[in-house]
Amino acid sequence: MYLFIKKVFKIIFYFSALTTLCFSVLLGMKYDKTVDIIGQKNIDSAQILILGDSRAARQINPVIINKVTGINVLNIAESSMDLYSLTFRLKKLNVKDKLIIISASSWQMNDGATANGYFRMEAFNDLNGYRKIQLYSDNLIELKLMLSNSLFSNHNYSVGDKSRLINSGFKSLECREFDTVNMFENHPWYRNINLNGVKAELLKQALRELNTIDCKGIIIYNGPVSIDFASKAKYNGVWRMENEYSNTIARFIEKEELKRITFFDLRNLSGFNNNDYYDPQHFCEKGANKFTNRIIQIFNLNSSKFHFVK
Repeated sequence: MYLFIKKVFKIIFYFSALTTLCFSVLLGMKYDKTVDIIGQKNIDSAQILILGDSRAARQINPVIINKVTGINVLNIAESSMDLYSLTFRLKKLNVKDKLIIISASSWQMNDGATANGYFRMEAFNDLNGYRKIQLYSDNLIELKLMLSNSLFSNHNYSVGDKSRLINSGFKSLECREFDTVNMFENHPWYRNINLNGVKAELLKQALRELNTIDCKGIIIYNGPVSIDFASKAKYNGVWRMENEYSNTIARFIEKEELKRITFFDLRNLSGFNNNDYYDPQHFCEKGANKFTNRIIQIFNLNSSKFHFVK
């Protein structure tokens, strides 16, 4: 009986040791990353590139900017694109004579916002093992899933979109009523709020690297939200998070003297109501067109500041 127990104990011990070793190896693995540029001709001919997350992809209409200013505009923003992952892609492009406009929402600074695609594989793979555990300490199941996906991914990423042509449209959605009662329930942006962790450091690293990119300038904005969202967010802590996020970016740009980057906090932009949104934080088509006209003035896109050749 003693020999049997000893044998079982050895099996358990070696299995645990092997599992720990494999887990440690996976945590520390690094992968070579490549980037495919899609729609190169459209990117080359653009004088303004619209990038970032869904609050640019669905909310800035190149047709309007081109009509008002005569400037060639391409919107290749995509949902859940964070500044860190975007910077990695931008370094592969020639943007010397381009103005870059980026929507960057607060989820990319919250360590609790990792589910539902709000932490990209390319950023995950650049973390060391300790940082990965730190980021996913409250959700080890999700960490295992990311490690598994990382192991079997080809780590080939892309920038651009064949369906997005120069001066021709964006991915807008129709206006509709949205739920104003449960808008914060299980919201992936605001889970387990922590703005002083791993993602905050990645954000600051991205800002430093963005500032080294040779271009006409970089405009980053935190987009508007619906009236109902703002009023309720001020009573449940979400507005404090949004304030801290915007203030962190503004202070960091000033402290680090990142001269190439200009930041706009547009959350309180006036002139919109709930009918301009299809959900609490995204404009529908009507609202997006109004927003596009507003940012032409706010960002001075029609001035000689950027020296565009028309």
